[in-house]
Amino acid sequence: MESVSDLMKGHKMNKIMLLAVTAAVGAAFALPTMAMAEDIPVHLIPRPEFAGSIQGSNPVLETVGGLEVKCEKITGSVSWESSTTGSLNLSFQGNCIGTGGVSCSEIKTSNLPFHFLTMVDGTPGVLITPSSSGVFAKFTCSFLTFEIKGNGLVGTAVASCGGSTSSIIINFEELLGTQLDRQVKGTETIYHLTANSEEVGLKASVFFSFGNLGTIECT
Repeated sequence: MESVSDLMKGHKMNKIMLLAVTAAVGAAFALPTMAMAEDIPVHLIPRPEFAGSIQGSNPVLETVGGLEVKCEKITGSVSWESSTTGSLNLSFQGNCIGTGGVSCSEIKTSNLPFHFLTMVDGTPGVLITPSSSGVFAKFTCSFLTFEIKGNGLVGTAVASCGGSTSSIIINFEELLGTQLDRQVKGTETIYHLTANSEEVGLKASVFFSFGNLGTIECT
């Protein structure tokens, strides 16, 4: 028969083992949280005081199924909420033509949040996210209506950290309907767009005007 002393030692050992298991489980659940760090922002110092603009030519939307919409130009306006974030409006204009030569309506977006941040390779980039409705844009080609959704669109900036400028070029690249830039530094999130539940990519090079001279600070 075990003595009281032996029972107390066994109880103490069980308690130590329970604490060790609890700590290990807690650490296992903490690892994903640590891995999901926030996006690393890029700041334009000082924050632009005036509205900016976006201009580009020949934007192309392509689905993984091979459907395409080509427009002649892309224009837009920019408003700033901080030195790294704001909202923008985009319009794909000028004789938009879909696969098979069908005519498509102008493609418009409204109040899309944007975030200047650091790309995986350490260079500046931009992430555009959907409005509160979760929709980027709606448009029609012939009798078909398309709705573009998704969690975000990533583009790379032709700029260097520490540089002083009043505008930069943002490149959006896709291949066979898949966006080539899908991640940013500091998070494992994969950003993508869909058109009627089919993945879609954007190819465009746009001139992003800040509205005033500033220094690009990558943190």
